[in-house]
Amino acid sequence: MIRDLNTYEKQGHPSLLSLADRQFIIDLVAARPGLFLDKIREYLYDADGPLLSIEAIQHNLVHQLQITLNKPLTLNNRKCLVAKFAYVEKTRFILADFFVFTDECIICGPNLLRSLAQSPKGQPSSRFIFCQNAKRISLLPAIGIDGVMALTLTKNIFTGKRFQDYLQWDLGSRMSEICAEAGILLMYLPPYCLELCFSAFKYWLRRSQIVTDTTESIWDIRETFDEVVTSQLCYSYYSHCGYSVPPTMGQYPNSICIVILVPRWFHNRAWLTDSRKLEFRLPNAPDVRATVELTSQFGRPDGF
Repeated sequence: MIRDLNTYEKQGHPSLLSLADRQFIIDLVAARPGLFLDKIREYLYDADGPLLSIEAIQHNLVHQLQITLNKPLTLNNRKCLVAKFAYVEKTRFILADFFVFTDECIICGPNLLRSLAQSPKGQPSSRFIFCQNAKRISLLPAIGIDGVMALTLTKNIFTGKRFQDYLQWDLGSRMSEICAEAGILLMYLPPYCLELCFSAFKYWLRRSQIVTDTTESIWDIRETFDEVVTSQLCYSYYSHCGYSVPPTMGQYPNSICIVILVPRWFHNRAWLTDSRKLEFRLPNAPDVRATVELTSQFGRPDGF
């Protein structure tokens, strides 16, 4: 028997899920967001909950718990905010002008195509990929607060496993010893501001489609990188990442220390050719190198 038809029509029938069942579903979806509806029903029933239909599970998720289906954002499981802030805490007393970031970025033509296209309503869009097996290009820059200091591009690509073996068996601790003697401090930590530069650079390549429309890809990539990664961009990224930057650009004196920050898998790629140059080489292309000019005396900062 329905006591009040008006309120029943507005509120609907009472929910079959108790407060404990609702909290169980919320915790389950938070821990495993990719579960299908039948699996959610199975887990709920195994936890002494009611046996609901697939339609009832969907209705409760959307209308009772406000949980909807969407495309998940893929995150990097190696990124840790605790390690990031510990690194920022460790480097807060070093002027940003002392840092040089280096890393490798791989560029491939099909990966730079636009993912979306416009078309008349109700009609599909299509495209042709003329270069199905495009060659990959390795980008090896050295970036400071004033912009790009050195840049090397090569078509010699190596896998992470081969590079790891190269570091472990071919070089060992050679680079660390040479840089320690020269007063260069190496920190194998995630260079966040360099990743931001790579992101801006790849966004511009995807926007301009310069790699897919040219025959001189290496030259165009080099020119585009210099145009995108400017001193203003590097200064803003240094400031955004929490480094000790001056109030305005160009206020720091000449550096007395160079700190090269590289990721852990990038270990042992640099050689100090003399007292003024730091040279970077690729393991599978020894004739390809990038040289960073050091214009001041070396000195190790306090606190390390």
